[in-house]
Amino acid sequence: MTAKKTTVEVELDETKARAEAEIGRLRSEASNALGLGKEEFLKSSEFDDVCAKRSLAYFESGFKSCVAQFRANGYSEEEHPAPFLSVARALDVLPDDE
Repeated sequence: MTAKKTTVEVELDETKARAEAEIGRLRSEASNALGLGKEEFLKSSEFDDVCAKRSLAYFESGFKSCVAQFRANGYSEEEHPAPFLSVARALDVLPDDE
């Protein structure tokens, strides 16, 4: 019975070693797939859209903050006309290059 148990234990150890090697290989493949997926996403138009939306939100917030500071410091549009205080007027002034 001891010899049989030893054979079973050897087989179990070999199976564990194969399983650990397979786990390592699968982890490596998963890591590589994640890296490739990330690279593809960074090159995609979806990434460009996300960046455009985020930058638009960022600059819109900054623009509103700038306008609020002008108004808080007493700059009236009558005394100090600034076309950039109005988004519509600022867009009208922009050249039509693109």
